[in-house]
Amino acid sequence: MSVDRNSSDPASQQIAAELLEVLGDAFVTVDADFRLTYVNSKCEQNSGQTREVLLGQILWDAFPTLLNTPFEALYRRVMADRTAGWTESKHAFRDSWYEARAYPLRDGGLGIHVKDISDRKNAQEGLAETKELLGLACDAGLIGTFCWNFGDGRVRVSPEVAKLYGLTPEQSKQDPAFWYEHLFPEDRERVAAMLQASFEKNEEFVEYDFRVALASGGFRWIHSRANVRYNADGSPLQMVGVNIDVTKLRSLDEQIRAANSKLQQTNDALERFAYMASHDLQEPLRTVGSFSQLLVQRIDQHLDGDSRKFVDFIQDGVVRMRKLISDLLEYATASHEAAGRKIHSDLSHALDLALTQLGPAIHETGSVITHASLPSALVNEDGMVRVFQNLIGNAIKYRNESPRIHVSAEQRGQEWIVCVQDNGIGFDMKDEKRIFDFFQRLHRGTHNEGSGIGLAIVKRIVEEHDGRIWAESMPGEGSRFFFTLPVTPSAE
Repeated sequence: MSVDRNSSDPASQQIAAELLEVLGDAFVTVDADFRLTYVNSKCEQNSGQTREVLLGQILWDAFPTLLNTPFEALYRRVMADRTAGWTESKHAFRDSWYEARAYPLRDGGLGIHVKDISDRKNAQEGLAETKELLGLACDAGLIGTFCWNFGDGRVRVSPEVAKLYGLTPEQSKQDPAFWYEHLFPEDRERVAAMLQASFEKNEEFVEYDFRVALASGGFRWIHSRANVRYNADGSPLQMVGVNIDVTKLRSLDEQIRAANSKLQQTNDALERFAYMASHDLQEPLRTVGSFSQLLVQRIDQHLDGDSRKFVDFIQDGVVRMRKLISDLLEYATASHEAAGRKIHSDLSHALDLALTQLGPAIHETGSVITHASLPSALVNEDGMVRVFQNLIGNAIKYRNESPRIHVSAEQRGQEWIVCVQDNGIGFDMKDEKRIFDFFQRLHRGTHNEGSGIGLAIVKRIVEEHDGRIWAESMPGEGSRFFFTLPVTPSAE
């Protein structure tokens, strides 16, 4: 304390008194016997005692909790050797942290300044705890931090970064360029080019993956993400970021890619087989159909009732088999067509094309088809025509006396939901999943013909467009078929 309360100048004493009263910390003075000679208002406030009660008391009597603490040791030492000192410690009073400073006075006593530092200590403890937890998390996740100063070329790294490179912290400190020297030769040029391009654009964040060769053999994939600060002239000043071990993620990604590739090869082989088998089956069917017709023409007058029925069974079977093979061929080619070139197209155009192909059935049944405004979406138009043709064709096929069909669409989040609604015969919702499978017909024995593959084709085309399909219905109350398409920027 620079103000001397022992000054004989009344003005100086007045200034000292005023400063000590407005001081935000407790301040007292004691004589050589530790008897309190001055107490400021903050000390009164903290202790809950008035200065009239405190003045004249021995310090240890007025504040007995000081006994056997670092504060008592400090005050007695300063009193003995007449050299200022300080200490800090947690004290029983309010269970708080305090910093105490003691100054020898010329009258043989002490000036004692006590400051509550609990907020600072709690912040330090919280910071230390956070740092410890962060260290544990970084160690567990093999995440390291680094700071690269471009001015002097120094690279400071956490112990975790050294561990990522298979080095000790001491080894990483010996050579600031250790990280570049441990890069795979194939990755050095690529990483250097990426960093240079980012610096030239003054990009605030940089992110890249690379491999490091380990001293123990093998390698490790590292993902690096950093914040870059630049000088006024645009040159890089400092880069601070993290290195993360993504070796396992890379391995899993490669496994998934390999599995997907193998699955795609299998699917392609199955589709080729289905196409070839279906195509090759057409010829023997034509032979059976043709010779059964010739047989009927030659011996028609000799056929009795049962024989004619048997021949009809053969011919009907040929027709149904030809239909199944045709549908199987359509299914085999549907996904290839849907996965083909996609353009932003108004779905109304695909709907119009489908209605044109369904024209005879619409006219024959007196079906009324309406539609609301339909969006533009990124689609394979031929695939969308197939979708509408199958859904509306089914609505006409499984109709009541006066077919009414309506097509609409609405946007929900990042997808369009298209609905084809009819007033047909409907179906039980327990069969909702089954109707999208191969060769599933819910209304067997009716006048409606079909192989049960149309909705399977629709499902496959919709899925090729990253969409979903489902249905809602009740027997006798019509059906609603829904499918989704992703919303794209130019389609909104």
